[in-house]
Amino acid sequence: MKKEKLIICGPSGSGKDYLQRAMAEMGVSFAPKVTTRPMRQGEQQGREYDFVTDEAFAAMLAAGEVKTMQSFSIGDKVWHYAITWKNFRDNQLFIMTPAEISQLTPDERKWCFVVYLSIDEQVRLARVTKREDQNDSVARRFLADRADFDGFSDYDMKVTDPELDPEIIYDLMQ
Repeated sequence: MKKEKLIICGPSGSGKDYLQRAMAEMGVSFAPKVTTRPMRQGEQQGREYDFVTDEAFAAMLAAGEVKTMQSFSIGDKVWHYAITWKNFRDNQLFIMTPAEISQLTPDERKWCFVVYLSIDEQVRLARVTKREDQNDSVARRFLADRADFDGFSDYDMKVTDPELDPEIIYDLMQ
């Protein structure tokens, strides 16, 4: 059994969900983030995310249940994403942004293997376009990704191959 936590990080369309599913199939425990954003077509409650109301999210914050979080403004709406303390403690596999990774303590970071999926923008654009996501603008997401990942260097492995083999990553985990 692997003892290290695996953090997958990458911009929209980089393959985070694909890698998460493959690692979960190999036995790496995963719990989805909590989010206040609307569910996309094909998503299921508790599979990709734990979808909650703004009020439920505020209650989680007030109760100190949130380990890492990031918020995004979409027009006049704010969407929150978070990993709870319980899920961070009890699971090994997480999808995080650079901002969320920066919220880890140095000791927590030592026990994490961060994989940065740095996939070509044209490949990512083709993938995201296929999703037909009506919740958010592709252009806005790609601009936000450029800002989020500009200068990002806190990773242990950088993947540029859009056809990555998840077993390689699994084998590199401790």
